[in-house]
Amino acid sequence: MKAKLSVYLSLVLACFISVGCDKDVEIAGDDPFRSTPLRVLAKTPTFVAGVDAPLLLDRVAGAVFLGDRIAIGNAGFYTVTIVSAAGRLLRNVGRDGLGPGEYQDLQGIARFGSGLVVWDSALLRATILDEHGDLVRVVQTPLFGPAYPQLIGAFGDRLLFLGAELDLNPGVDGPIEFRRDVPAWIVDTNTGAFVSELSRPGQEVWAGREGTRRGYTPVIFGTMPVAAVTPSDAWIADTGDSTLTRVSRDGTEEEVSLSYLPRRPTTIEWTEVVRDTLLAALSSRASQFMQDLVGSAPARPTLPAFSALRGGSQGGLWLREHPNPLQDSVFWIQLDSAMQPVQRVAIPIDKVVLDWSPDRVILSSRGPFDEHLVEVYTIRD
Repeated sequence: MKAKLSVYLSLVLACFISVGCDKDVEIAGDDPFRSTPLRVLAKTPTFVAGVDAPLLLDRVAGAVFLGDRIAIGNAGFYTVTIVSAAGRLLRNVGRDGLGPGEYQDLQGIARFGSGLVVWDSALLRATILDEHGDLVRVVQTPLFGPAYPQLIGAFGDRLLFLGAELDLNPGVDGPIEFRRDVPAWIVDTNTGAFVSELSRPGQEVWAGREGTRRGYTPVIFGTMPVAAVTPSDAWIADTGDSTLTRVSRDGTEEEVSLSYLPRRPTTIEWTEVVRDTLLAALSSRASQFMQDLVGSAPARPTLPAFSALRGGSQGGLWLREHPNPLQDSVFWIQLDSAMQPVQRVAIPIDKVVLDWSPDRVILSSRGPFDEHLVEVYTIRD
């Protein structure tokens, strides 16, 4: 129960508790993105999937641009839903089962060349589909369940996964700050074997007392590992650090610094908003101990300038700025090959970016009855 509650809280407040910053970093006075060209979303989406048949969705496990079409991981139905650019259903592929092209726990979807790769976290295998959604092959991986590997994407014939360890259970006497390194794996899709394994500092949590299993909640504005892929590279970062690790197809690693990113000081008002929101979510779901733990959770003194990474359908790396809890929208910034900002797009704070193309973006959100929605918007100058 406490594990589910911790995951629930992380999802509810991901926009402002999932990232942090270095304590000793000098705070920049200017916004480095202020002069970056601004583009905006169209007022209405091109289409919305998830409201009516035949595009009903249940547990969206990602969505990507696939040429002039869009592929959606429809986890609750064990299928990949392929639609046209106008939102017309073209095909549903996959079903519940153990055989090739079947899934037990469809948890991720990504582009793979001109086709797709679909990740099944229960079977620990990747299914390769062609551009039409037809089965090409199944790749069994050496990844293991307790680390909850998450498919980030494909670059060349490699897959990037990021782990997520939920059972921290530090067994300490009294609340402390606790960090655990999070693994990242690169897997060869021809053999299913590991190519390399890296790690980044894990999420900062406020640990529970000894004997209180999984009694923790994230540090307010704490740090968290993030990752993305572009066609030729994998990118891994800790949101508390302005240095990214780039891994090329041949396994070469390079540290790339984004030293221009600012550090904004947090405010007491923001911290109170986060705590109040957490406590409101906990009021009918958690013990008094858990509520007391949240009430005493520490807060970081500064915010980083980014909170997520995402690769685009035609290359390019995107950063999501770190919003304060009172913002209605958040900027996503595209970087060029020299890692300099070239454009920015404002996205509503309650929507999650799933994929970018040069003139469109796929967003996920929840409807008024908590239904899963996927929306596609054009991007205008």
